[in-house]
Amino acid sequence: WAQSDQFTDSTNKPIPIPIEHICDSIKEVFSKYNLDRMKWMKEKEELMNRITLLEKENIQHKNLELHLAEKIKMLEYALRQERTKKFSETENKQETISNFTNSSQFNDYTFSIQQQGQT
Repeated sequence: WAQSDQFTDSTNKPIPIPIEHICDSIKEVFSKYNLDRMKWMKEKEELMNRITLLEKENIQHKNLELHLAEKIKMLEYALRQERTKKFSETENKQETISNFTNSSQFNDYTFSIQQQGQT
């Protein structure tokens, strides 16, 4: 404790500090400590709530990411199926055309067209 002028006499001898002053000083320090402690506890609670909120948002984003990845895979599969279907349809048409051009019907048809052109 620092000695102040109010607790010394004219001969500069210390006089006893009244117990009330000591108690008041201790109460003041304790109340400041409690006030700081309450502020810290409130701040800690707010930060914990913020952490909980961010963790929930993180889980939601991960779930959304998984859901979107599944949709992308589904769409890719559907696109592959559609392309396979169109490719097989095109292949069937080409096969039909090549079968027709190699058949005797096509030869007869072209022969009759050639004869009509000559007459």
